Amino acid sequence: MAATEYLQSLVPYLAPGFASTAYVEGKAAFAEGKNVLFEGGSADYTGFKNINPDVDLGFFAFPHSPNMGVSTVIAVSTTCTGSTPMSPSRHK
Repeated sequence: MAATEYLQSLVPYLAPGFASTAYVEGKAAFAEGKNVLFEGGSADYTGFKNINPDVDLGFFAFPHSPNMGVSTVIAVSTTCTGSTPMSPSRHK
């Protein structure tokens, strides 16, 4: 329950329409620097680079409880010009 509440608290920081954005559109928006985070994995790296050869990104494990086992992976962009994880989305 705490994990769900935490994820819900992040919604104001997500791009409008995040839940209904198609995977391909979300991946392109991330590679183009419009979003800070993208839930994906290291296998997505080549795709990001194909969309934007200059994208600067890294990967980290999705936060999870110790009893969950293997975590999914999140990509993070350092070249984002859109919303940031520290301020609610400005995309209106």
